[in-house]
Amino acid sequence: MINAFLEKLQRIEWSTQELIVGGLIGLVYIKVLGFVAIFNAVCCGILFAMGGSKEFHKNWRRLGVPFVFTMLAWLSTGQAFVLYTFIPMWAVLTIGYGIPTFQGPGGVPDDKGSVLGRWIYYNLASQQEETATLYTRAVIAVLIAITCIPLGFINYTGWAIGSILLVPSFALFSIIDFD
Repeated sequence: MINAFLEKLQRIEWSTQELIVGGLIGLVYIKVLGFVAIFNAVCCGILFAMGGSKEFHKNWRRLGVPFVFTMLAWLSTGQAFVLYTFIPMWAVLTIGYGIPTFQGPGGVPDDKGSVLGRWIYYNLASQQEETATLYTRAVIAVLIAITCIPLGFINYTGWAIGSILLVPSFALFSIIDFD
């Protein structure tokens, strides 16, 4: 079982973009979590990329990132109420942020995108892929920042700065093609 897992890890085409975007979730709250945020960023980045690969199920992102983030926040702060971030963050990451793509034969849709992504693509972004991606990821980042409100009870300034950094960086790094 462990060998099969390690073999999957070797087959992953690691996405620099997903490693960075996932890592941002853990890193931006460094003022609240201290240096644990660096370890949190590495773990969240790896789990985010695993959940985005074809080799692993999306639950590595949807459950893994909130679990690691929440546990490390709890261990770092010693405040049990930060555990309240887990379920809301899981719910936000379950929404998804994919937008419709039309790269099938003859421009046929090959990915219908998430409900949020489709709504933004057709209603707000005038079917402009880059704009829809930016808006959709910004909405997800705002929702992630909201799920991290318990960190604000420990250090409001740290939470506010982290949230302000998370939204534009999460959105912008999501449209930059690193690969």
